[in-house]
Amino acid sequence: MDDIQAREWAFLQFGTAKLGDLRNDKRLLKIAATVVRGGGGTISQGMTDPREREAAYDFVENERISAEAVGHAAAVAAARQIAREPFVWLAVDGSSSSLPDSRKTKGMGRLGSGHKQGTGIKVITCLAVDPQGVPVGPGEFRWWVRSGKPNKQGDAKRRVPNAKRSIQTKETRFWLNTIRTTRSTFQLEAPMSKRWWIMDREADSRILMQEAAQHGEWFTIRSKTNRRLIRKQSGGFARLRDALAAQPIAYKFLLSVPGAEKRKERQAQMHVTVAPVTLELRDNWSKKCYPMSVNAVWVREVGTTPAGEAALDWVLYTNHPVEHEDLPLVVYSSTQRWRIEEFHRTWKRAACRVEDNRLER
Repeated sequence: MDDIQAREWAFLQFGTAKLGDLRNDKRLLKIAATVVRGGGGTISQGMTDPREREAAYDFVENERISAEAVGHAAAVAAARQIAREPFVWLAVDGSSSSLPDSRKTKGMGRLGSGHKQGTGIKVITCLAVDPQGVPVGPGEFRWWVRSGKPNKQGDAKRRVPNAKRSIQTKETRFWLNTIRTTRSTFQLEAPMSKRWWIMDREADSRILMQEAAQHGEWFTIRSKTNRRLIRKQSGGFARLRDALAAQPIAYKFLLSVPGAEKRKERQAQMHVTVAPVTLELRDNWSKKCYPMSVNAVWVREVGTTPAGEAALDWVLYTNHPVEHEDLPLVVYSSTQRWRIEEFHRTWKRAACRVEDNRLER
């Protein structure tokens, strides 16, 4: 990428950033252009001039510069790029970054549990993906540090079960904040592009499903548990898996499975069944029940699982239509959550290597 292309890219990505000082706005554009032109994922790789690198370190260490403001500019750029598409997949997922803080001087929070606890930050991020499956840029994000001391043996008995805590005390609130701020940005910048939220099992939550459904948006969320059903509205079935097992096969396809350390490369034969169900969503805090009608989609591997491996198997909740040509699109939508997993790997271990780069001079 030459100098002109790099400057153009930086302006498209961060030109709307308002950092409270015009000099900081310009510095952000210069850093972005220099790093992308240098082809590196970090300041040290992308900036060879010592003075420019020093100025970049000063910028990222400036406590008056809001990381959220920089991220918001990138989200605006992604929304504008997707504005002419009929819909946009918005993949949301959580991650963490391990950052040692043995002296307790960096403000890190606890990560993990038991004997594997460490310190670092937690983050919820959103990635916008176009209808062809191509990532176009980030949505909004939220990061935080967990408070409190590391858990000790016996603490589990004293903790309040997660299901009985209010939303104000759960980390679900960071998911909600990320979804709501992303919605606001894309509603303003891409009002004609329908939002379609894609989330993994951690988002199998009454609150998150209601959040998407109440705003006329689509969602595809991977199921975490064999949920209870409202019998009268679910064909008489009491459990999700029972309702799906009684349905005929609606769709078959071959899935290319790449090889991995504990997984053989193969063409997996996948069978798909669908059942309209009404979930019994309970709020253990208020003791109320909130029925929600969704289409449950069961995607499972049949006949091609290698010996010693578990068959591919997942259940999805969606409020998108699943008739005829819609069903393959819903199944394909669930694969877009892998895009944000790739994004997190790039951020943490690949080009950006955030856990290895402490920005120490």
